[in-house]
Amino acid sequence: MEASSGERWKPTASSSTALGWKTNVATTAGSSACRGLPDDVTFLVRWSATADQLSNAFWAACHGGQVRAAEFLLNHEAPLNWLPGGGRLTPHDAAARSAATDMITWLDGHDARTANDLRGG
Repeated sequence: MEASSGERWKPTASSSTALGWKTNVATTAGSSACRGLPDDVTFLVRWSATADQLSNAFWAACHGGQVRAAEFLLNHEAPLNWLPGGGRLTPHDAAARSAATDMITWLDGHDARTANDLRGG
């Protein structure tokens, strides 16, 4: 479902139907963002996502190396440097942990910070 370089990330197929929406929309959307399933992420944004759901989906997109999904979520107010409660990894750290080099480059271009940066280290 990845678009060629330079194309905007947008829904292309009914991945929501294929996955089957369950009661935990945040988990499903985060998983979808991690795998780059645009319909599910768009569904999350358009149907009153909470700040935590957007944050989790953005973090998951970064961890999964899904630049277009992350860009879409960031454009819809997902926080760039969110640190999950009890977590030790920002989206930048998550991308680094999964060796998502394109994502790291994209995050660096947006001045994303690591957890160490946020702690002043």
